[in-house]
Amino acid sequence: MIAPVVARVGVAGPQARPQRARKRQPERARAGIGVAPETAAQSARVAASPGFTLRRVRLAAAVKASMLAPVTRASRRLALALLLVSAACIPSGELVAPDGGHRMLARDPQSGLSVVLTTGAWQGIPSDLDDQVTVVHVLVANLGNRPIRLAPGDIDLIDERGFRRDLLDAGGSFVQAGQNDNGYHPGRQLDFGRIEWVGGDVASSALPWGVLVPGTSMRGYVYFEKVDRANAATLTWHFYDSDSRPVVDLTFDLYVARGSRT
Repeated sequence: MIAPVVARVGVAGPQARPQRARKRQPERARAGIGVAPETAAQSARVAASPGFTLRRVRLAAAVKASMLAPVTRASRRLALALLLVSAACIPSGELVAPDGGHRMLARDPQSGLSVVLTTGAWQGIPSDLDDQVTVVHVLVANLGNRPIRLAPGDIDLIDERGFRRDLLDAGGSFVQAGQNDNGYHPGRQLDFGRIEWVGGDVASSALPWGVLVPGTSMRGYVYFEKVDRANAATLTWHFYDSDSRPVVDLTFDLYVARGSRT
């Protein structure tokens, strides 16, 4: 069941002046790696586990993430109260909607864009992927009249303290039939990382990047650095058209449900 509309919709525009989001300092030495054809100057942090590689990429031309408006104290108290009721049956550290549900819908009638975001949905290989990274499933539908860009640099996940969790790009893309595949646009900022897994379903199940033409939809998983040491986070998708003109910002308020420990 889709939760009531708890996402905020904001019109993107050149007048918007985002605040700076604080960034966690890297914990490991970095080594240069490639991400996309457009990127050259970069460095990375590599954190490896068996068959699993996270690469956190920082580009020299990175754009600072926007800082979202804080959630009101009243709404936070209500949401946390709801989470306490259902925490016993939810895995520790899982992102949920303010009402404790796992599915949220945001729709912008003016642009015709809609996004269904689902947490706790990963059932692929490795089975414990969501213990290592934050995994959300998204379905994006374009029912408007403009081609819409899907790009890794257009999505922000920022916790309640202002710390940004980098998106981890699996590198997949799509093109329309008859078009050449020249790679995908990185998005409004280049501050995202890379996730790699030898075998398994990480890459094949990821949301691919490209241009979503009117009347079509795309779905898949999006991966982020693990949300830990926080009680809430906000995911904002800054949508642009194929000519890089801002369309709309769709925002989801999320909370971290922590089950009882035995």
